[in-house]
Amino acid sequence: MVRRWRRLARALGGRTRPSGLARAKEERALRGRLVQLITGERATQAVAVAAELGIADRLAEHSKAAGDLAGEIGASEGSLSRLLRVLVELRVLTPAGDGRFELTEMGQFLRSDTPGSLRPWALMEGSPWMWAAWGELRHSVKTGEPAVDRALGQSLYEYLRERPEEERVFNGGMAAVAEGVTHAAVLDAYDFSGIGSLVDVGGGRGALLSAILSANPNLRGLVFDRPSVVQEARSHLEAAGLGDRCRVVGGDFFDSVPGGGDAYVISMVLNDWDDESVRAILSNCRTAVPGHARLLIVEVLDDPSASVGTLDLVLLVITPGRLRTEAEWAVLLADSGFRLARAIPTRSSQRILEAVPSSTS
Repeated sequence: MVRRWRRLARALGGRTRPSGLARAKEERALRGRLVQLITGERATQAVAVAAELGIADRLAEHSKAAGDLAGEIGASEGSLSRLLRVLVELRVLTPAGDGRFELTEMGQFLRSDTPGSLRPWALMEGSPWMWAAWGELRHSVKTGEPAVDRALGQSLYEYLRERPEEERVFNGGMAAVAEGVTHAAVLDAYDFSGIGSLVDVGGGRGALLSAILSANPNLRGLVFDRPSVVQEARSHLEAAGLGDRCRVVGGDFFDSVPGGGDAYVISMVLNDWDDESVRAILSNCRTAVPGHARLLIVEVLDDPSASVGTLDLVLLVITPGRLRTEAEWAVLLADSGFRLARAIPTRSSQRILEAVPSSTS
């Protein structure tokens, strides 16, 4: 018992054996934190269901009572009241008096019309396939295989291609992740002003390229992704007033990549794939990239000093990919005809790996 409390004291930064009362308090704190970790799925689902029901949008203009909300969304008033109570405890909502609820400052980010909205991310995290995949984490840990393949009986991308609505939710969630973390960090860290044309490989709905084009008026762009994805990119770019400066091309980067750009960017894509697939994608990029051009890879790197373990576990569960070190990226690039010129830190956990065709080194 004495040894146990000494270990606990060291873990908490203490140097002396705590008193009995202090030990009990420390133990309660540790147990409470562990309980939060064990029951985290409850908060995730409460927020995801609130996002799906559009509760934040319905509270955008003024506060409402549970009965009014229930009538608007077609829910049981009693059951909805129980959900709203939890959302108050989670500080997404706050009581407004007379049984009414209003959004907190944090809750504003669940609105669909708020800049930087996290509603799409909440919808993705609450998706049935996501929950099924995490339920197979044990399988991934034991075999090294993606849990989602076991849960769905096929890869995630095969599953989504057959379900356009779920693919739309997934694409929206990934865009929300990128828009909240990646775009400003990339723009702050890299100077795009000297580039004439930029190709975004696997660019989704074009959000990153849209941000880069908006900040660089002389730049022209091209979004390249699967045909089912780039339709959304076209409308997104038009809405941003960039339709005349950016083309949209559908295709498969395992087959080929459009050529002729002065620079290519591939952001938050390659970590999703195993080494063989990454080499195939990079080799197709090398075929497309002119000798004077450069390739920019935006990814989180494997770094023991950074808190990136959770992301690596996400990759284990839903993809065949993993986080890689800078040295591992250098090898993959060399195998594919590139030379890693530099690794540029950003204000986020991501790095920009700038590569050039090895023939120009």
